[in-house]
Amino acid sequence: MGIILTSEGYKKKKNLLDLINRKLHEEIPRSLQRARFHHSELRENAEYRDVLAEKERLEIEREKLQQELDNAIVIDWLESSFKSKKIGIGSVVKLKDLTNGKEEMIQIVSPEEADCEIGKISHQSPCGSVLLGKAAGALVSVKAPKGVIRYKIMEVINQSKKGGMERF
Repeated sequence: MGIILTSEGYKKKKNLLDLINRKLHEEIPRSLQRARFHHSELRENAEYRDVLAEKERLEIEREKLQQELDNAIVIDWLESSFKSKKIGIGSVVKLKDLTNGKEEMIQIVSPEEADCEIGKISHQSPCGSVLLGKAAGALVSVKAPKGVIRYKIMEVINQSKKGGMERF
């Protein structure tokens, strides 16, 4: 089974693959040529060996990324969530901590795209899994290392494939 990605996550991985391909087809050949030119004895040429090692690393990374993209299941802001007003992968959610009144915005994404620093929470995380399928106005409890946190879902923002946005 493939990995689940939002269309944004898929594009990000595709851009990285394009960058790696550009390095492999443009920069690496130039670097190898330069290393050969500066040092005629290749067995003792550290620069040449370093470039070959980088080439090998990029080829492995390219293969991994290509397999991920080939097998990816792209969730384009779950059209079903858009119509049903419920939280799904791709939804942006405004939460209010009922203990301190603090509000925060998060986006529910796949584990591969999760990045807490920018508010992208995996649908498999304790918070993400509790939110899936819920709608604005619902109260949820999330088990966290520091204890149970109670939230109120203030708003759910879903976007359709066509670019339309709905706030609930």
